[in-house]
Amino acid sequence: IEVAKEFLPTVCGDAFQRRNVEVVVGDANDFLERESGFDGVVYDLTMDPELLTNKDKYQFMYDLFAKIHRSMNPGGILSMQCCSQHDTRTLGVVKEVLSAFFAETAFRTVFIPSYCEPWIFGSGRKE
Repeated sequence: IEVAKEFLPTVCGDAFQRRNVEVVVGDANDFLERESGFDGVVYDLTMDPELLTNKDKYQFMYDLFAKIHRSMNPGGILSMQCCSQHDTRTLGVVKEVLSAFFAETAFRTVFIPSYCEPWIFGSGRKE
């Protein structure tokens, strides 16, 4: 974050100085157990959570999306980066679980030069 503030100010803008923005670095599960009332959540998906927990990918994502959904206000928006266009397994799980909790889900493929491949971004709205 400090490097981004110093070397990428055109990307960050005033995001870190805004009073209505809080950047949380930590375990999303722990945070979502304690907090609620969000109009928006930006989530950077853990690509292979099954490597870090005793849950498989589907169960990890299901539990996490349930917590995100619970923490959001009606009409709140979830925006996330999902996976490589080539990771069809992860994309399938994300699509299934996201649509289980959120309405108006959408996915967009964007070529990310630093990744050297197309990447998928997703979003959904809490009813």
